[in-house]
Amino acid sequence: MKKCIIILLILIPGLSLAQSNIREIVFTHLSSTELLVGETLHFKSYLQSEQTGKLSELSRILYVEILNASGSPVYQTKLEINSGQCAGSFFVPTDLETGNYQFVAYTRWMKNFDEFFHESLTIINPYISQKFQQATVLEMNVQIAVEGERLLSNAKNKIVIRVTDQFQRGISRKGKIVSNKERESIEVATDEFGFSSFYITPDFDESYQLILEKDHGFEFIDLPKPCKDCIQLRVIQTADLWVIKSTSINPEDFTQGQVEVFKNQESVFSSPIVLNSALSIHKNDLPNGLLRVVYIDDEGKGQERLIWNEGAQPDENQSFGIYKTKSTVEEKFSALPASNLSISVEQVDTRREALGIFWYGEVGSKIDQILPHSFYQNVTENQLDNLLLTSNYTGGLENPEEVKYLPEYRSGIVQGQVTNRENETIIDVPVGLAFSGINRQMSVTTTDSSGRFVLTYDLEVSDGEPVIDILSEVPNVEISIEPEYYVSYPEFTNIPVVFDSAKVAAIVKRSINNQIMNAYYVEEKEGSTKAYRPQFDQVKSYKLDDFTRFNTMRDTFIELIVEVGVSKNEEKYEFKMRSKELVNGFYEEYPTLLLLDGAFVSSEDLMNLSPYLVDRIDVINHKYYFGKSIFDGILSVHTVAKDKGGIASKGMNIDLVPVQMNDKSPIVQVTQEVNSRIPAYQDLLYWDPAVYHTGGSLQLDFSTSDVKGMFEIRVEGISVDGNALSHRAYFTVE
Repeated sequence: MKKCIIILLILIPGLSLAQSNIREIVFTHLSSTELLVGETLHFKSYLQSEQTGKLSELSRILYVEILNASGSPVYQTKLEINSGQCAGSFFVPTDLETGNYQFVAYTRWMKNFDEFFHESLTIINPYISQKFQQATVLEMNVQIAVEGERLLSNAKNKIVIRVTDQFQRGISRKGKIVSNKERESIEVATDEFGFSSFYITPDFDESYQLILEKDHGFEFIDLPKPCKDCIQLRVIQTADLWVIKSTSINPEDFTQGQVEVFKNQESVFSSPIVLNSALSIHKNDLPNGLLRVVYIDDEGKGQERLIWNEGAQPDENQSFGIYKTKSTVEEKFSALPASNLSISVEQVDTRREALGIFWYGEVGSKIDQILPHSFYQNVTENQLDNLLLTSNYTGGLENPEEVKYLPEYRSGIVQGQVTNRENETIIDVPVGLAFSGINRQMSVTTTDSSGRFVLTYDLEVSDGEPVIDILSEVPNVEISIEPEYYVSYPEFTNIPVVFDSAKVAAIVKRSINNQIMNAYYVEEKEGSTKAYRPQFDQVKSYKLDDFTRFNTMRDTFIELIVEVGVSKNEEKYEFKMRSKELVNGFYEEYPTLLLLDGAFVSSEDLMNLSPYLVDRIDVINHKYYFGKSIFDGILSVHTVAKDKGGIASKGMNIDLVPVQMNDKSPIVQVTQEVNSRIPAYQDLLYWDPAVYHTGGSLQLDFSTSDVKGMFEIRVEGISVDGNALSHRAYFTVE
């Protein structure tokens, strides 16, 4: 069922005042990006408003998948989101092969915009023989970007070159820029990240060519030609100002345009500008982080480019010194704002090459380029500008006029469509969703003019087998259900897993430590966190042990359940509820809803059930309303064993991935017990996904294990003002 966004904004609290603030983004902090089978991956996800950056309360369920190299899921789960946050874990099974996997997370609402979070995850299985392939032949891809999108004649133009392999990794290459007018060539050399930038001032009829070295020979690439009639947007950074210039090939053109600066989708600055002039904006007048500068000319045509406004440094990269094994670490980060945080402390071979939330949320999720963490540790203004100019992010995405998936604001959602065998839609028929677990629940709705339906379920009592059924006599109908997860993804970049002798030795040692720790592991048993809730209120219950039992269900209803009449016509049983409305003269009849252990059941199956298997019969003998659907009453039979007496549910069984309730966020830490002889070979020393920091210095207290080497402390989070935070520190255990 497609719903207009405007209608949704009226129906959903918190969205009615801001139609543009409807997009969500997800960032997930992984406890590690490289794991061995037998280890546990912990993760914390932050759901943010794309416009404000603040934690979003629009969705309540996060969909998580881990995909193998072919894009097939090896793990799926759903997490309950509380106030924009949730945490979970995944024990890596021993049947997974060594390779690169993708961790993917998104909400149902994000599927309307084809958006999701993803991060590469390396899993190593030392117990399965590795299939070593021949070394991959690296390809060379060249990208050329011009500031302002167009090359302007008789003006100074900045050009950026980026050279990468097929895995988006930067390649160092030398080359030169030559002109057809035999000017002196310009030497270029890409850095380790694949970037190089230079300036040219071309004549109107001049053309340039890049000659780039290859492993064998050269590659010749034409640069864009100067435009005949265009306008160029340039942004120059000074110590305190952003200088925005709009330039045309005609210096006498003073047409008025408009400059607008956006933070995500929110306009934060707007001003008219005259062509061939400059506009200065003080950096303090703009928010920190990634901004989009847009120039609109008098015809409504626009150009844009990204800038990074100076603010907090992306990575403090502190060093905390040297500690002994099985000792206490007491350190702190400098002043941080009030924020929701997650903290991990993990042994690393080198300083990690993973993006933090500060950069992933602001740059990485939009630019989606693979760059090592070392790039962001010491990035210069020019390097960062090169990255932004070569990005394919355009921003300003328009919201679709209609959406297919509703946000799971308070409850889980199942959507589908009812058709007949000729694929014609069936309208205005009641459709029900029932769970037959210990805590039973049911949802009923009616199909719309397109035959579509939306059913909801309570997350806290959604155990048991879910079944969907048509609750009226409609022949030859078929029910189709919208899949919970994405059916397909774009092709991800999977960098090959490479082993050398040092890596193999480290894996062997880590594998032995892991096996020792698993041998001493004691699982903590926890009771169910699902609260019991009665399925219906105001029922009259008949507990059969309180009466003389009869041999058949027909006799049981006739002799005991006075509110229900049973008739039989051509081998078909029919229940007639003697409702209160009927007694009071309201004669319009509706069907009686029949349930067995919370699931839909036919009258024939219910009558064929042995009464000796039945614990009690609940009756509601008055009109019961589910939206537009009306029933004369409800007859709910409960078996002693709660197994439906071996009778199959009426309707179509559906597969719903269970929701992990976010009742308790586990903290992982090394405990120091006096005179303990239990070994401590944890690589992950500390993990706390649920830290609320009130502001000021962040104190860290944890213990080391018997593992030696370099350790990384990683702090990720979102401030209460909606700013992303990412801090790292390193220490050594000897």
